[in-house]
Amino acid sequence: MKQNKIKFIYFDVGGVIVNWRIGVDKFAKQYQKKLTHVFSTFNKYDSDFCRGLYPAKKINEIFRKEYKIKDKLFDFHDYVINRFVPIKEVHDLIKDLDTEYRLGLLTNLHPGSYQMTALKNHLPKINFEIVIQSCEVGFIKPEKEIYLLAREKAGVKHEEILFIDDIKINVEEAAKLGWNVVHFDENNAKSSVSQIRRILSM
Repeated sequence: MKQNKIKFIYFDVGGVIVNWRIGVDKFAKQYQKKLTHVFSTFNKYDSDFCRGLYPAKKINEIFRKEYKIKDKLFDFHDYVINRFVPIKEVHDLIKDLDTEYRLGLLTNLHPGSYQMTALKNHLPKINFEIVIQSCEVGFIKPEKEIYLLAREKAGVKHEEILFIDDIKINVEEAAKLGWNVVHFDENNAKSSVSQIRRILSM
């Protein structure tokens, strides 16, 4: 039985529902590159891809050229997503919440990444009521517009939303609007999930 004001819960995907960085780490090791360099390449283009400004295949071209990958069929997204590791504590939490709360996803993603993640069975087996992908709406977290859109779609007050994200500035900007937030630590998922359960009085 709910004993709080929360009416809608938004989860981020990467860093909350799945560990995505492990795929980048394995790419760096396989191609014998410094992890910092690989992330630097990724981050250089990430915002534009998350806004949906380029098709997914463009990043494949970038990585093939940058790291001299001869395989013309190399697919960076497929490589990384295949190596996602679901964060079990969060999957279990979402299953527990599914019958009590309205649930959604609010995530910065490249075009096609959400569909691939779902097809690889990396997401909890529930029907999220709302899925807001940055690449489809043209705004990215932590921009105010994406939070306003998320609230509008949920049809609740700002203070009736709980938002879980692993990036500090993303939760800080949501909190400025009155959202309840949890800065998720994927390296200590059990503690973060306990914090969420406390907020929800579970």
